[in-house]
Amino acid sequence: FFREQQETHCFVYTKLHQEFSRNLEAAVTAWRESRGMGEDHLEAMLSYGKASGDQQAMQIVDVLINLLEYGRWIEYMFALKRNPDFMNELWDQSSKPGWESIGASDVKWETQWWEQWTDAEWGQWENSVVGGDSGWQEWSDKDWEDWWAKQETWQENWEDKKKDWTDRSWLDEMAPPPPTPKSMQVQVPEGVAPGQDLQVTTPDGQVLLVTVPDHVSAGGVFAVSYFPG
Repeated sequence: FFREQQETHCFVYTKLHQEFSRNLEAAVTAWRESRGMGEDHLEAMLSYGKASGDQQAMQIVDVLINLLEYGRWIEYMFALKRNPDFMNELWDQSSKPGWESIGASDVKWETQWWEQWTDAEWGQWENSVVGGDSGWQEWSDKDWEDWWAKQETWQENWEDKKKDWTDRSWLDEMAPPPPTPKSMQVQVPEGVAPGQDLQVTTPDGQVLLVTVPDHVSAGGVFAVSYFPG
């Protein structure tokens, strides 16, 4: 959402800040109520801590003021985005649980992802997805329903494809066919008895160690199968 030098995004920044403020205030309220404190109690506690030089209390007040005031908040957001260490840590944490709540308070975001788009990006979407001459700005609810039904049909077909592809044995289909075995005749030399091992060479140069069958004596012939090298 936060792209610098994008003035057309100022409205969505404001909307995000309003939602952030509501979530933060809800979290503070949940924390305060869990301790049986009213708003006046919290205010008195922070005021006392600030007046007595309590650094933790002063830090809490400063953070609340900075984050609840839009101008300071947006500068803070951009400062975080310019911090590579923070962005790397944020990227690492994005897939982990814990984003749904602050303490005992559920986090609620109503801003949609597409609200970050500029007019130029909407134009690109119109040309690539809907069709440049579709006049989608004038579409009725029925037109949008028809367009969405087409997307759902595509999605259903895609889900069917995914299931078919999951059930298929891709490795078997992609693997080359197994080689066809060949056979050669081996004559048992003198001095070799049935059951003994015999070293033979195939026509393509492979050296095999075979066992002479029980029923074949010296001078006899038996078949040996091999795969071409």
